[in-house]
Amino acid sequence: MGIYRQDKTVYQATSHFESIALVDENGTSVTLESGDKLIFTVKAHYTGDHIIKKILTSDDIFEGEYPFCITPEELDIQPGRYFYDVRLQKANGDFLPIVPKSNFDVLESESRKEVT
Repeated sequence: MGIYRQDKTVYQATSHFESIALVDENGTSVTLESGDKLIFTVKAHYTGDHIIKKILTSDDIFEGEYPFCITPEELDIQPGRYFYDVRLQKANGDFLPIVPKSNFDVLESESRKEVT
């Protein structure tokens, strides 16, 4: 399977669930080995500052994929265009692209989660 952009649209201040599936060039499922890390990073459009960062390991696998959640607090950011990518950091030091730089558009929301 090739590496290709995967633009996303999310809503401000809401829970957003993602799952990363790794497959090789033949479409065969691949799992992380001990010491490998999947790194999901969202960066600001203009400054390049990290806004959200998730690191997944072999311990995070569920039904052949690597799920994670971006919390409402993490997504309580200004609406607009951000960028994200996903990289695989291998235990041997290799650093490989999984999803290249893609759009991460945050749409405005009026409601916010109630604090208890």
